[in-house]
Amino acid sequence: MATTAIFDKRSKLIMSVDDTPEILTMIKEIVVGAGYNFVGARNAEHCMERIVMEAPHFILLDVQMPDKDGFELCRELRARDASSRTPITFLTARKSEQDVRKAVAVGGDGFITKPFTVKTLLRHIDHWAFRSSPNALRSSLAQAEASRPAVARAG
Repeated sequence: MATTAIFDKRSKLIMSVDDTPEILTMIKEIVVGAGYNFVGARNAEHCMERIVMEAPHFILLDVQMPDKDGFELCRELRARDASSRTPITFLTARKSEQDVRKAVAVGGDGFITKPFTVKTLLRHIDHWAFRSSPNALRSSLAQAEASRPAVARAG
């Protein structure tokens, strides 16, 4: 019975940072509907204020925001003790391999493209909310790169 409490979604706080109120509302409904607690932030500054007060277990970051993009915000979050080990997944309309590589470079753990499915979003949250192991995306890309034929890597 004691191990059940370890995986109690009600004990986990999920943060989403997005400048679009409708996206925040939709994510909140999904997250709360799945049994997690939720806190939203409208921009990078609001996120940094909330991080200090809330200490989320998982962060969803939009990339394109007016004050500071999600990549820069991720760098700042990784530089702070309070959020350096908090799993971060980018939730963005950007889809290029360059964007995924940049997400890895700044310390992201996952990458979800918009539009997204509820199933995909919850799979990421369920996976990361109970972990504290940043930048798994980097090791996944390194494994994929290592498994590619040498000719493909050379180009």
